Amino acid sequence: MRKPTKKRLIILLSIGVLAIVGWSYWVNSFFTNLKSMEYPHKKLKRMVEYNCLRSNLYWGIKYLKRPRTPEEHFKYAIRINNDIARYVRCPYPKIRESKTHPRIEIPPQEVLEARISQVQKNEKWQERVNRAIKSLREVIDNHPESKWADEAQYFIIMFLYLQEKPDEQIKEMRKFIAKYPQHNFDDFEDWVFRHSYFIGSSNVNLAALVQYNIAFIYWRDRGDYKQAVIEFNKVIDNYSQDRIALMAATTIKKHCSPALNDYEPAIKAYQKIIEKGQENPLITSAYRRLAECYKETNNYEEAIRTYQKVLKNYPQDRRAPMDQYEIGSLYEKQKKYPQAIQSYQKAIDNYPKKKYLVEKAKKRIQELKPKGK
Repeated sequence: MRKPTKKRLIILLSIGVLAIVGWSYWVNSFFTNLKSMEYPHKKLKRMVEYNCLRSNLYWGIKYLKRPRTPEEHFKYAIRINNDIARYVRCPYPKIRESKTHPRIEIPPQEVLEARISQVQKNEKWQERVNRAIKSLREVIDNHPESKWADEAQYFIIMFLYLQEKPDEQIKEMRKFIAKYPQHNFDDFEDWVFRHSYFIGSSNVNLAALVQYNIAFIYWRDRGDYKQAVIEFNKVIDNYSQDRIALMAATTIKKHCSPALNDYEPAIKAYQKIIEKGQENPLITSAYRRLAECYKETNNYEEAIRTYQKVLKNYPQDRRAPMDQYEIGSLYEKQKKYPQAIQSYQKAIDNYPKKKYLVEKAKKRIQELKPKGK
């Protein structure tokens, strides 16, 4: 009997590796019910199957070593989170570099929601989610002083969302706010999460974001607009300097106020931001959206006064020319034509370089002159 040569061993090893990869691929296709999902073309379906999923065999090998330390428990949960994230975002897994930090490209909202729903309904994914929650509980309950405890508390909220347990999710959110009221992404140990999870900046106050998400659950998932307004106001009361506060007020304006047929909550929310957030770089946006609320309630005089405050306090703001034009249009709605003409003329005199705005203002003046006499 001939001894196996080095070449034969390599061939056998290659065949074994190919068999494992092929098995992983086809087992995943079976147990994730991907064949029942609709895709615009076959290539996308193959990308989802090939790039994103893991078979039972693969996971058995990958997690053969059970976690023991807080770091191992946390990273065990993160591996599960990353695999779910790759599935949810596929075929958008690339990190796009920007001047300040990398951003993760994500698919359209309807595609995201469909894939998250797939994770929520699939037993195999839920089994992994349970394992991740168990590991995170180990860090939170038995190692509360660990540097991974804050991230574990945050990630458990995300996993409970995948289990469709909003009551438990809200409970854990309130715990996070109580424990870490001043945390932001820079306080986290995980580099990828710290730099790429939230749009725009890593200096977002996490407690503010979590409180916003509590309000989001009441508004979007439960349709309880009154409670949502209460929760959004907690963001504004406690984190008026954070940009999340403006997001909270805007959500009240766009979604809660129309549903309640009452713009008073939105008006009060913007007034709070203006009173408390004088150093907030987004305060001019708060003024303008407050003016929009007054317009929705046909309170044109207050809307005019609000725009005038912006022009007085922030004359160099890039939207100041449009604010001056808006004052003219509000006078016009009230049929105060001489004041409207005067406001349009100010827009022309003060901002001559804004050619498009100047043309619009001149056109309005020409049309209003006969009425303003």
